[in-house]
Amino acid sequence: MKLSRDQKTFLSEQGYLIMENVLDQNTLYKIKKRIKEIIEEEGIRYGQHYTTDYIRSLQLNNKILSKIKLMFWNSVFLLVRLLIRFIRNLIPPIQIFFNFYISLPIPYPSNAILEELNNIIITCMEQHEKNVIRLCNLINKGKEFEIFISQTQVLEAVELILGSNFKLSSLNYRNPKNSSGNQDLHFDFPWLTNKGDYFSANTLWLLDDMNENNGPTRIIPYSHKNNTSPKVTMMNRKEKHPDEVFITAKAGSVIILNSRIWHSGTNNSSDEERSIIQSFFVHRAHPSQQFQRKLITKKTRKHLNSQSKLILDLIYD
Repeated sequence: MKLSRDQKTFLSEQGYLIMENVLDQNTLYKIKKRIKEIIEEEGIRYGQHYTTDYIRSLQLNNKILSKIKLMFWNSVFLLVRLLIRFIRNLIPPIQIFFNFYISLPIPYPSNAILEELNNIIITCMEQHEKNVIRLCNLINKGKEFEIFISQTQVLEAVELILGSNFKLSSLNYRNPKNSSGNQDLHFDFPWLTNKGDYFSANTLWLLDDMNENNGPTRIIPYSHKNNTSPKVTMMNRKEKHPDEVFITAKAGSVIILNSRIWHSGTNNSSDEERSIIQSFFVHRAHPSQQFQRKLITKKTRKHLNSQSKLILDLIYD
């Protein structure tokens, strides 16, 4: 089934679209089950883009020295996470640098130790929201996540925003717990673009109902057409905006966002889950946040079809 003319018009004019009943209950169950497994598997390292070969070798080696080294690197992980959170709180303006840095493609040093340290720093910088569970690079963490890069209507909506020449930038999970999730109004691109030039699109897949109490996404309709930023026009980007709309929808729905639209997560004031998966797409001319030519596993590549490989930027000359 294709998008209707009304859906296309709404997305183009207002900058967002809600698509209901994209995921059925059985699919939701399998996805949430796999999410719980990943959190248990990654342990204190939950949220990392991938496990480096160096750490994997330590995990597979039963020698005492390897176990000591693994304990050391896990301690480094915890220390770096605490240090980055401390710096964020102590020097709030540094958040701008962190946000810019993690929006860039991740470098992959050839040296094993430097690669692991880089992986730790990137992971800890991205886990900056207190009491928010975030997992990254899901395309390599289960066949259950392939639907997030292959659902026909969603890809049609992305193409309407970006044109046909797009690829996946990142595939992540986000779940703000009670009293967390409140974000500044922002758009999902590192810099302002000319009016009508759109280089990224975000799709938010609801694994739980999104309601007024559990931190619904707020958006400013038509703001994707503004040639300005909330950083410029608002003193406090968490304050109420006169044109804001709070999105509520059932689990299984997908919210399509032109990434130039002003939006933010809001505070989860309940004890309810409000988990989503974000498949973020960019125009092929721009680097992806998760570079699959480096990250893709043999297991994942084996069961991908040609369309998925193209969207992951794995087919190239």
